[in-house]
Amino acid sequence: NRPLVITAVMLLVTGCKTTTAPDPGLSNEDRRALYGRVRARQDLRVSGISRFWARSVVEAKWTEADGRKRFEQGDGHLILSFPDRAALTVGKLGDVKFWAGSDGKQYWLFDLLNANVLQYGQISVSDHKGVHAGQPSLLLVKPNDFPQLLGLLPLPPLPADAGDNHTRVDSNIITIDLPGRRTRMTFDAKTLRPINVTLLNKNGKPIITSDLSNYDRMEKENAAIGPYVPRTIQLKMADREGSLTVYLNDATDLERRVKDRLFDLEFLTKTLKPKQIVNLDEPARQNR
Repeated sequence: NRPLVITAVMLLVTGCKTTTAPDPGLSNEDRRALYGRVRARQDLRVSGISRFWARSVVEAKWTEADGRKRFEQGDGHLILSFPDRAALTVGKLGDVKFWAGSDGKQYWLFDLLNANVLQYGQISVSDHKGVHAGQPSLLLVKPNDFPQLLGLLPLPPLPADAGDNHTRVDSNIITIDLPGRRTRMTFDAKTLRPINVTLLNKNGKPIITSDLSNYDRMEKENAAIGPYVPRTIQLKMADREGSLTVYLNDATDLERRVKDRLFDLEFLTKTLKPKQIVNLDEPARQNR
């Protein structure tokens, strides 16, 4: 009975209690309507965000190629210029020890704590799993993916041939496979805020998951009130041990905080002065 199905979906979306079974026989029309509602709410929340700056505390756990388990913790900043420029710094006692970044074409990691090395590669170069074959163990995520993994990008329009399983409902959770993005997002049905983002490989298998929680409003320049953004982000790879947990505070989009030079690899190299530079696209050869 289609009216009953629509009623069940609306109860979920508005946060009312319901005993509806998981994904209760939604028609494609119902799924498209639900996708449209989630997309409109997401766009309302993030459409005005073109840059992002926040203080961060980072906890990284990973396993090196030789089997050594590593843990690093430090404070720094997460800085984003949408859609794909990013910088994540991790420091101790005010000194930068790690700087991960992207300019939209390349991504990089300055490891100034251990080997004083810069490792960089082209975003377009990846193996069948969607992760660079030579990607450093600490760099669980390519920095250019941070805006997507933080759930801060608008949802794409739904094409006419999207099929009948792009949007699913289970209890108080709405799961959406984004068209054309190899990305799966899970939304809280009451708030319609993303609580999980999963990047997929070309076979539809998970590469990395991002759990989002502890939402709070960010400061919005020239606005009385800012949108809600997650303050806790936990990233995990599907095929390897390790996690990257980022705790954010004082989030803002103030223009003076987000400078172009923070995404300029040449400027950063001159400033941070690594002793060794490694091109990850040519793992057998070290530059300089």
